[in-house]
Amino acid sequence: MIKIGVIGTHGTRKTSLCYNLAGRLKSMGVSGAGVMGEIARILPPFPGFRINEGTNRESQQWIVYTQIKEELEFLARGDVNPLITDRTVFDNYMYYLLRFGKDNPAIDALVNNWTKTYNLLVKMSILKNNSLVEDPVRAKDEEFKLAIDNLLERELEEREIPFERYSTEESLIEKIKLFFPDKK
Repeated sequence: MIKIGVIGTHGTRKTSLCYNLAGRLKSMGVSGAGVMGEIARILPPFPGFRINEGTNRESQQWIVYTQIKEELEFLARGDVNPLITDRTVFDNYMYYLLRFGKDNPAIDALVNNWTKTYNLLVKMSILKNNSLVEDPVRAKDEEFKLAIDNLLERELEEREIPFERYSTEESLIEKIKLFFPDKK
């Protein structure tokens, strides 16, 4: 299974891109293209689960482990290819790192290794005039979003993780087509 991870901080239009890509690929004959939604949107309804600026270790670890579990379930199903993920283990982990640092070598190693399973990472940039609809999951604090974005950039570079910066949907489709040479 080909995995395409769309990464970035809140409000960069990751979700829109994921669904647009899946639709475009399906129209090209890649009928198995599917989207895995953002894990933070399925948090259990327990009072101890918190995200974004108020997160805790347990919530962020749950998100990282659940991301892996969900991706494995798509792999086991066998009917989705490519899988386009709205966030990845890597950018979900940035919320943990920002708050707690590299205090857990086991989860850090897991994230490093799991990130290698994505065939393509696409980094979305912060929008200048962000007119997105208010959302209970999306962080609102601009400084927090910028801190996540800066940390994500720094960690990608330090860990030498290859990624593409999003420029246009057309250029991205051309890159994805390389995984499906029989499709036009």
